[in-house]
Amino acid sequence: MKPILQTWPAALVAGLLALQAGPARAVEGGTGGYLLGSRDILSGIVPPPGDYFSGDLVLQKGQVEFVALGGIPFSDVSTDVRILKLNATRSFDASLWGGRPMLTVTLPVANPELTFSGALLNGASGSVRDSVTGIGDITVTPAVGWNQGVHFWQVNATIYLPTGYYEPASVDLATRSVSAASVGKNRAAFDPGAAYTYLNRTNGREFSAAAGVTLSLENAETDYQTAPEAHLEIAAAQHLPNGLAFGVTAYAYQQIGDDSGSGADLLRRFVKKDSLTARVYGAGPIINYATKMGDVPVTLEAKYITEFGARNRLESDSFWLSVGASF
Repeated sequence: MKPILQTWPAALVAGLLALQAGPARAVEGGTGGYLLGSRDILSGIVPPPGDYFSGDLVLQKGQVEFVALGGIPFSDVSTDVRILKLNATRSFDASLWGGRPMLTVTLPVANPELTFSGALLNGASGSVRDSVTGIGDITVTPAVGWNQGVHFWQVNATIYLPTGYYEPASVDLATRSVSAASVGKNRAAFDPGAAYTYLNRTNGREFSAAAGVTLSLENAETDYQTAPEAHLEIAAAQHLPNGLAFGVTAYAYQQIGDDSGSGADLLRRFVKKDSLTARVYGAGPIINYATKMGDVPVTLEAKYITEFGARNRLESDSFWLSVGASF
């Protein structure tokens, strides 16, 4: 016989904890399918024909003030997430609608770790931790880009495939354990978008912007329908003749409408809120260096982004280290 399990409706527990990188309060999982900060400098440019490979290491720490599991309140909920994104891009030597087509496939590997610290109803205190490592939701992004002088722009559409490990959350009071961490969203999604870059090679000045809207299917396990999620990312940089570039990057995220389904209804009642609509902002410095190793062009990039103004969503700080090569 299993130890006594304090239960809450499965849809609510999953709505609180079944996550990609943090505890949920509104957008199911506390984060959206799109990883904010993924696009910065040169985001509007489709590169010359060839094959491009890159890797992004993302270290992310976040916090939520309060969450309740199965009737037991926990405070100081924190997340420590490590993500490795492997990206392969083919820019085609062809013309489509007068522009150049491109296709990118991204394989994410994630290791989210959750810590729940605080007091239990019976007066006991301590912390509970849960973590998992695995392949996340693979994305496929076709795009078409155009160029006229210093102006570059593209349209794109990212398809999210529900390939990542996912399991509805459970809470075991007898062993003080929580099974909550997942690396997938358990739902497909579609993210149409567009991007623009102004790049003046004479003075090295650049401004880029990328926008999209994530449209998710329902998570059948939790009967949770995430509302459309709009995201805008911008970057301004100064490029130097020696290949170094430095500047700032920022983003804004805002849900359009409210989440629905019985899982969302349960969550609204539980947190005593009329709306689960989420938002967050982020900003930070970025540095990029373009060079060659032999005949192979290589780029190195580092950036730090701190989030603020979060509502119904995880608020985090993240450090990115990226390397890319073209052939």
